[in-house]
Amino acid sequence: MEFKYFSKNGELLPIEKAVVPLSNVEYQYGFGVYENIRVHDGAPYFLKDHIERLEESARIIGLAHSFDGAFVGKSIAKLTEKNGRESYNIKILLVGGKEPSLFILCLNPLFPDKKLYAEGATFVTYEYERQFPHAKTLNMLPSYLAYKKAREVGCYDALLVNSKGCVTEGTRTSRLRRAKYSSASREKPCSRSLKTGDSRSKKKTFPSPAWEATTARS
Repeated sequence: MEFKYFSKNGELLPIEKAVVPLSNVEYQYGFGVYENIRVHDGAPYFLKDHIERLEESARIIGLAHSFDGAFVGKSIAKLTEKNGRESYNIKILLVGGKEPSLFILCLNPLFPDKKLYAEGATFVTYEYERQFPHAKTLNMLPSYLAYKKAREVGCYDALLVNSKGCVTEGTRTSRLRRAKYSSASREKPCSRSLKTGDSRSKKKTFPSPAWEATTARS
C-alpha cells in the first residue's frame, strides 16, 4: 500500500517532504522517542496507551516539548482519515531540540512467516542493556547490530541479555512468556546465568506461543 501523506507538527504534508535535515544534531545523536501503533480498518489500537508511553519516554530522557496527548491524538486522527479505512502501522517520531518536531507516518506492516507459529524460531543472544529501559528512544544502534548478527547466522531475531544473564527483550519481539518452573525449587527462569556465545545460548528455539512478534521497525 502506498501512503501519500504524513503529519509534521499536526500539518498534513506530501510524503516526499518527510525528511530530517542532516544538520539536526538531536536526530543525529538519537535525542528523540518513538511509538509504533497498529491500525486496523482505520482504527488505531490502544491509542491512549501509546500516547501516554510516548509522553513518558520524553519525560524520562528530558525531552521538553509542547505536543500534549490531545494534540497527538488529533494529528493521528487527521492522518488516518486522509489515508482511509485500511490496515497499516503508524510510527510516531518525537525529536527534541530548540524546536521539537512531531512526525507521524504510515508504514506497511511486516508479518512473520506462518510456519513460525507452529515450528518456533531460532534466536541468538546479545549482551546489551538499554540505558533507559522504560523509554523508547531513537538510540537503536546496539539493537540494530544485534539483529544484524542474528540475520547473518540465519536466526529470526536476537534476544538481549543483561549483566545478570537475564533475557530482557528481543530486537523485534515485544515480550517473552516465561517457561513454567517448579515452585518447589523456587528457581525463577531469569535466575539462571546465560552467557552470550556459549553452546547453550548461541542458538535457542522458543516454540510458539513462547514468543510474540511485533511488526518490523522501519
